[in-house]
Amino acid sequence: MISILTPTYNRYHTLQRLYDSLCAQDCMSFEWVIVDDGSIDETQTMINAFVAEDKLHIKYFYQENRGKPCAINAGVSLCQNDYIFIVDSDDALTKDAISQLINAVNEAVEARLPFSGVGFRKATFDGQIMGVSPFSGESILYLNATEAASIFKADLAYCFKKNSLLRYPFPFYKNERFFPELFIWNKITDESKIRFNANKIIYIAEFLEDGLTKNFKKQLKIYPYSFKVYYADQFQREKTMIKKAKMLIRYFQCLLYEKMK
Repeated sequence: MISILTPTYNRYHTLQRLYDSLCAQDCMSFEWVIVDDGSIDETQTMINAFVAEDKLHIKYFYQENRGKPCAINAGVSLCQNDYIFIVDSDDALTKDAISQLINAVNEAVEARLPFSGVGFRKATFDGQIMGVSPFSGESILYLNATEAASIFKADLAYCFKKNSLLRYPFPFYKNERFFPELFIWNKITDESKIRFNANKIIYIAEFLEDGLTKNFKKQLKIYPYSFKVYYADQFQREKTMIKKAKMLIRYFQCLLYEKMK
């Protein structure tokens, strides 16, 4: 039922941790699809060792370095199962992550409400839940991606239907190799909302010094057109004037960086 999709680039030093967390799952009904975006470290050697151990169903695909969005697009097509859970190569999962995902999907199907996937919370490796905690509202919510980001105020763990990800691949503008993920998650959840478990953690995240999150300003300068498209769309989605103002400021930043290129 579940495909774990991991785009990776030069993460030899963190992949073992993710692999160990997958091997420790209390439910093994999943495949692990790894798209190596042109790594030049020992990533391929390590993955070959994982395959040789034969503990997991692993698919490994190597491509020239083209950026994380391209790696995700390629990986979605390689996944065989109906639901795809994107897990970064510097992160890990709780032992019950797969069983929680399967249970959530089954409950969503039984509820007979439209849904594009299921969502859970993330925590850091020191055990701190990311964003609002504890959430005092209902434990199960149906939300679009912008609503979820506004309520929980943190990154969230999304497991989408494969068909939804196929319908909305990451776009590429002016040869830029990055695009904000929320833009795609919004498109998917415009059709059908995500079924969120408001307090359950299944994903453990780390923000490395060379990761995308900590290098936001640099990414903004390198890929201004893609970010400009995202901020223009997000401006229309935000409900408060403060958030709309933030989107507008970022949009004009992108215009400036675009002229400077």
